[in-house]
Amino acid sequence: MHLNAVLDRLEEIEQEIRRLRTEVEKTLTTDGEDETELFLRKCSGWQDVRTPDELIAGIYASRSSSLRGTELSDG
Repeated sequence: MHLNAVLDRLEEIEQEIRRLRTEVEKTLTTDGEDETELFLRKCSGWQDVRTPDELIAGIYASRSSSLRGTELSDG
């Protein structure tokens, strides 16, 4: 490999390391920082185009009933 190509590749690697370091530093919790706020910042909050009524209807529609645990034993 030519020396200039090696040096160029090393520069790319250094830039990638700096970028990764910055991303990792953003995820670290600082003293006193609310973990909920950190989570919401990291995940950018909840995004959904459905209305609250549609969300609730979807939850109820996905529920299933079960007879498990409804039997009484004499034991």
